[in-house]
Amino acid sequence: MSRIHIYIYEYQGYARSAKLFRKANKLNSALKMVDMALKRVKQSDAKRCQELEALRAEIELAGEKQLQDRRRTFYHFGKLPLELATTIFGLIVESDHASVIRLARVSREWRAVVLETPFLWSTLSLSSRHPVAKAKTWKQRCGGLLKRLHVRSGDMTTIWGVQELRTTPLSFLRALSLTEVRMDHFFNILPTCTPLVIQNLEYLELDSLIAQKDIYKLCAGEHMRLQTLIAKDTPLDWPALANNCSKIRTLTFRAWFDETNLPDFIWLLHRNKQMETLEICFLERLPMHLPLLCPSIPRDLPARIDMPHLTRLSFTGGSGLSSIMFLPYLTLRHVQSLQFSKIRVPLDAYLRRLQEDGAITSLKEFKMNHCMLADPAVLVKLLHDATQMETLELECYSDAGHIAEALAEGTRVPCSESQDPSRPSTVLCPRLTRISFAHSLDLREGPLIRLVKLRNILPINPTVDAVSPVPQASADGISKVVSLVIDGCARVEGGTVSWLRGHVPDLSCRFDVKKEVRRRNW
Repeated sequence: MSRIHIYIYEYQGYARSAKLFRKANKLNSALKMVDMALKRVKQSDAKRCQELEALRAEIELAGEKQLQDRRRTFYHFGKLPLELATTIFGLIVESDHASVIRLARVSREWRAVVLETPFLWSTLSLSSRHPVAKAKTWKQRCGGLLKRLHVRSGDMTTIWGVQELRTTPLSFLRALSLTEVRMDHFFNILPTCTPLVIQNLEYLELDSLIAQKDIYKLCAGEHMRLQTLIAKDTPLDWPALANNCSKIRTLTFRAWFDETNLPDFIWLLHRNKQMETLEICFLERLPMHLPLLCPSIPRDLPARIDMPHLTRLSFTGGSGLSSIMFLPYLTLRHVQSLQFSKIRVPLDAYLRRLQEDGAITSLKEFKMNHCMLADPAVLVKLLHDATQMETLELECYSDAGHIAEALAEGTRVPCSESQDPSRPSTVLCPRLTRISFAHSLDLREGPLIRLVKLRNILPINPTVDAVSPVPQASADGISKVVSLVIDGCARVEGGTVSWLRGHVPDLSCRFDVKKEVRRRNW
């Protein structure tokens, strides 16, 4: 008979049983034995009480570790409702459509859910890597719910993959992306891509397409629902787009443009006043295959087009005025990002027009690369009005030193007086945090030092030396410069760069080699 039954009123048997249960990993029984032993030990026996309390603490710690291990290895997915599980998978697949394959390889349960959920297979991207097998798998799993089709290559292997979709209905297709595809072959091997399917597209991306007559079929759908249109090195039928599209929110065009179609382009903007992003690059070089010109349709163009929702505007120029010649037609209200690149005529008149329309007050980002201004005071005036600006990039600009001088001027009040309305700060662009003067040969180190001192070194009181860095948040609304780019600025010396590195968190100062200088010159 065990000691517990013989000496039921003594603690020794319960203490030994607790240790045995602890070794056997039966922690609940071990805790029960410790409690019974503590009830029977004499309170005056402090040593025994401490030993039992230590044993209890050890058992409780082992129990917590066991619980953590159980939680870590417990199969929680089995308790999730099917709707919630498919929603989680959908969010993963939305960011990377190929992750549906990885999800199906996690476990048997996950695979069953993934294979039986058609909308997880609604995005198909075909490239030169196993396009046929991939198209067969997606065709089987999507259940006719293909919503997004991306063809990343025009080689015959990829086209064979597209051919597997010959009998797949495309009535739910909403996004189509084509790269280097011969459109005559595309429409021949995919007869289900009908004008009705094109009409219902909401996203269309075209890159380096061939066979122009068939390309224009993508612009011919009546009452198109297109919201995003991206065309690179691909001609477009501008008269047809101007007549058929009225819901575009994002337009990106980077290709050769026939200036005779400018009225059609302006009419397209007139019909899409809800547009939010406009990125235009009219290339000066002709395409390899001279495009068929689309005769412009006579239109009664408005004097000005009000674009109240346009927030991002980008122009990249070729030769002449073609890339910005329609800008005077636009009335802008809330532009947040404005970019000019390689515009070979002075921008003074265009910037003045934007200021007159009041579009600069909401500007947060201004970028100008390889552009010119007849009078740099126009840009200074723009910066004076752009009180919300956070990013300023002036690359390869001949008067960058003048702008740096303007940004370095002004006064800041001490923190103790920052709330005094009679002493406001007079710093230009108070929210400016990112500045780039890359490849600006006239930029000197003096304005840079004063600029950083003004914005990153806050005076506490008039007796404090202004060159002493004070790691204190600004109380007068002036943001610190966190990024400064002075690549290729040959007049900035090494000692100044070392000082700037100590006061600007992200400083880039890389000097050019001859090959880079030749490549940049145009």
